[in-house]
Amino acid sequence: MVDAKAEKEAKKLRNKLYREAVKKLISVCVEKMPGTLYDKFYCDELVKKYPTKDVLDELIAKVE
Repeated sequence: MVDAKAEKEAKKLRNKLYREAVKKLISVCVEKMPGTLYDKFYCDELVKKYPTKDVLDELIAKVE
């Protein structure tokens, strides 16, 4: 029971960090590439190809 609760909290934290990384990617794309197709909606679809935060962080580093 305690392990399940700890696992649930860990998953919740991972999801929160992932969502923050998605927001960062969107802001970087909007800031660095204004007037292109890389807007919020494109990034929302793009992140579906990157299931973990680590892989998403690599993408953010490439964009920056």
